[in-house]
Amino acid sequence: MCSNRHRSLFLILVTAALALVSGCANTPVTDVAAVGALPSDNDGGAIGVDRKTFSFGQTSVAIPPEVLTGITRGLVERGWRSTSPQTARYRVDVAYATRPSNVEVIGRCDGMKLCDADSLGSQKEGSRAVRHRFVHTLAIRFVDVKKREWAYKVICKTYDDDPDPDKAGALVVNKALGAF
Repeated sequence: MCSNRHRSLFLILVTAALALVSGCANTPVTDVAAVGALPSDNDGGAIGVDRKTFSFGQTSVAIPPEVLTGITRGLVERGWRSTSPQTARYRVDVAYATRPSNVEVIGRCDGMKLCDADSLGSQKEGSRAVRHRFVHTLAIRFVDVKKREWAYKVICKTYDDDPDPDKAGALVVNKALGAF
């Protein structure tokens, strides 16, 4: 037979475990992957400054203004300069989407490939889909205008329980730019 002391300890442990599990279920989980290289601050004098210029490319879907503003602010904080498409060294393509976590993206994509982003974290997504109902995916691709090829791509997926893409925008932008 258990004593009152043991019952009290057991109830405290069960309550703490339930609080921990319920708190974790609402905490966003994020995966980030980056490929390629961009110029660093050590690329040398005026050449380095000139090389860290960007303009946004055309996107086929509406990107929330907060996401584009957040990307611009984050790049400027990292020493980049926004300029016209004619003088920019890099064209920045952006894709952002929110989907239910139980919806799988399959098939080929055109333009900015968000379905490439869906391979990110695919090993873990099954368990995350159970805990979180939505996936917010941000893909940022830097295309070297002179070389006409992509130089760097970062993909960020955040799993949470909020369907509002605007609310998740700041988090995915900060996590994606943190990969620089």
